[in-house]
Amino acid sequence: MINYEIYKMIHVFMVVIMFTYFGIQIYAKDKVKMAAMWSGIASLLILVSGMGLLARIGVSHTEGWPFWVIFKLGVWTLITIATPIIIKRAKGFSKNWLYVMFLMLLTVIYMVQYKPEF
Repeated sequence: MINYEIYKMIHVFMVVIMFTYFGIQIYAKDKVKMAAMWSGIASLLILVSGMGLLARIGVSHTEGWPFWVIFKLGVWTLITIATPIIIKRAKGFSKNWLYVMFLMLLTVIYMVQYKPEF
């Protein structure tokens, strides 16, 4: 059984990897297919490790999730789905989107750290 610290290391490392490869896709002129693949793999591992973290802190998958979990999952979904679309369809906005993603990341970090309930 994987312990909490391992899940947390995987989770944080994959967030760094995902943002790095999204940045490469935004700023690189060519050969971004491999970066797109790695950002997708990182996104999947963020989800898997996040679910493992929830299990380790005692959040049940059968009961209602706390607000901060729903918020974080929503932001993760938005970033994961919207970023490839923006990179492909709205190249003029993609550099600004990177800043928006970082603001969303800061918001998620706040939510996870302080776990506010609404």
